[in-house]
Order: sequence, then C-alpha cells, then structure tokens
Amino acid sequence: MALAKSTKVFLSRPTPSFIENFKSHVKETGPPETFHGLDHSRPVSHDGAEILAKFGIDRLKRPDRDCAPCPICSPNDPKFLEGCLVWYPKDQAIRAIGRECSAKIDANWHRRQRQFKLREEEEATAEFLFNNLHEAPFSISELKKQIDAAILHRKIWGEFRKRCPEICQDLRTAMKSGTLVARRSRDKSLNGVVRGDKYFNENIGAVRGQTAVKSNFTHHTKFKEHLRALQLIELGADKEETGLAVCEMSVPEMKTVEKAIKRGRRAITELTRLNSDFEGFFAEGNLRRINKWASYLPPDSRFTLEVSRNGSTLIARSVYSSFEPISLKQLKQSSPLKISPPD
Repeated sequence: MALAKSTKVFLSRPTPSFIENFKSHVKETGPPETFHGLDHSRPVSHDGAEILAKFGIDRLKRPDRDCAPCPICSPNDPKFLEGCLVWYPKDQAIRAIGRECSAKIDANWHRRQRQFKLREEEEATAEFLFNNLHEAPFSISELKKQIDAAILHRKIWGEFRKRCPEICQDLRTAMKSGTLVARRSRDKSLNGVVRGDKYFNENIGAVRGQTAVKSNFTHHTKFKEHLRALQLIELGADKEETGLAVCEMSVPEMKTVEKAIKRGRRAITELTRLNSDFEGFFAEGNLRRINKWASYLPPDSRFTLEVSRNGSTLIARSVYSSFEPISLKQLKQSSPLKISPPD
C-alpha cells in the first residue's frame, strides 16, 4: 500500500479539525498511513511528543486485511490495529504509531500533565493567600463570635429542657420533619354523625428551630479546631506584610495556610446558619405556629410558648407548670432584632 507523503510542517499543535478528519478517515477507510500530512519516518526522540488522539482500525476495511505499519518499530511491516496520533514538536511532524510504542509517550505526557497541574495549583494557592491571608484576623473575630453564640444557645436550651422536659420532647418528635402536622377530630354533622374518617391531619406549616430541638449542642466544639488553626496562621491585617510572608513560605506551608482559611470560612458559614436557625425558633410567627399545633394535642399535653414584650424572657405554660420563665436576656442583647419581630 502506498504511503501518503508528508507535505505539512506542524510548527504548532494541529487544529481540532485536522484531528477529527484523521479519525474520520481511519474509521471510513481503515489505513491511517494513507492520510495526507502524516510523517512516516522514525522519530529521533520522543521528548515533547504529545498524544492527540487514540484510534482503532477495522481490519476488514484495509485492502489486504492486515495491520497498519508503525513508523517507530515496524515501518515496512504490519504491526497494529490500535494506535495513537502523535505530534512531535521537535520534528514538526505528526505520526500515527502503534499502541505499544505510544505507551511511553502516554506515560511521559501524563507525567507532564500532572506536573503542569501541580504548578497551576501552587500558583493558585499563592494567589489565594496574597488576596486572603490578611483577612484572617476578621475570620478569627467572626468565628469566635459565632462560637460564643452557640455556647449561649446551649445554655438557654439546656435551661428550657431542664424546666420543661415534656414540652421539649414533644417538640423534638413533632418538628423532626421541619413541618408541624396536627391530628384533628372531624366536626360532627347536624345529626351528630361524623362523615368519613373520624380524624384528619392538618398541616400547620414549616417551623424553624431544628438546631434547638434536635441538636445535642456540641456543634460549636468541632469548630474550635478551625479557630485554633486560624489563630496559628494569623499574621496581621496588612495585605503587603502578609504578601511578603507568603513569598517566604514553602509549598506545604502555603497549602496548610490555605486549608485553614477555607475551613475557617466554611465553619463561619455553617455556624452562622445553625445560630440563625436557633434564634428563629423564638420569632413571633414561629411560636404562633407552634402554639396552634400544641392546641390540638391531648388536653394533658397542651402548652403555649410566648416571648415577653421586651424580648428578655420565654414563658412556657402547660399542665405540668403554669408559668416557667426562661431567660433570653443575653440572647436579646446579642441579637436584638432576630427574636422579636414576626416572620
């Protein structure tokens, strides 16, 4: 079979259309060696060679039903049915070679790709630190604030659970889906007969406070580790000074600092969400829905919850206790706008 002569010089990587045309040619005709533009000489070196595409050959489409020759190991005899299209920058040529000969190129190529990716990651890490390391003091302050709030929440709910364990247990069971559903008795008709099922479920609505009723209030402890990590890397709020410090760091040190900053930010986001959910439990609209649901409980389980007018006390009334005040004074001081207005 006559080999197509190479008339092209590839100073740069070939276009995607060239690669697609080659793959179509092999798929439709069988012989890769007849595609115009390929070089069939043996390369001096594989250095810098880049695999462009992998391909398979249908033996039945080849004129002699044989394998294709490989310019590296078998330029004049049948050799392969699976191969690679390879660009050799040093030769400024494109070759179609067998899979076995391409294995070394493939390994070298992937190694270079990994090295390139590592360099990109190192540069991205350095750029991230240049832009963010000076904000560590702010993150430390904010995370400490959220941790302190979570500790306060644990104290408040612990007191509520101690004084009103039955109410807390009922809320824990009812609020686990995030929506309160009341089991109600149907009204009787004029003749005193209930039509259909005696009971039906009424959807009272979505409620906030899962963090309160379901949490064991240990979530703040796991974030203390992130706070300590931030405190270890804190170098001040001057961007220029922290940038100079980054220049003196080793790659492992930069990775450690980057991880501390990102974990600290995620901790702030997560803890802020949990704290906001806890405080949302005491919102007027939320308590209104809880009280409506509680009014349909069996008589010996009914209760009401109310925040005092000044927002400093949670008042619980039930058959177990006519008046159980729970202090919210510290909560009101730390977030005065979150617990009093209706939602």
